[in-house]
Amino acid sequence: MNSDYLGKIFKKVTGENFSHYVNRYRIERAAEHIFGRRET
Repeated sequence: MNSDYLGKIFKKVTGENFSHYVNRYRIERAAEHIFGRRET
């Protein structure tokens, strides 16, 4: 498997590309760290 193929599969499953997913995940975790985890 090559990275292009995996990227297409990832986008098909999640609806976003891998780098956007990783950036969003990092920002969300940083916000939880700064502001505290909010339980809903």
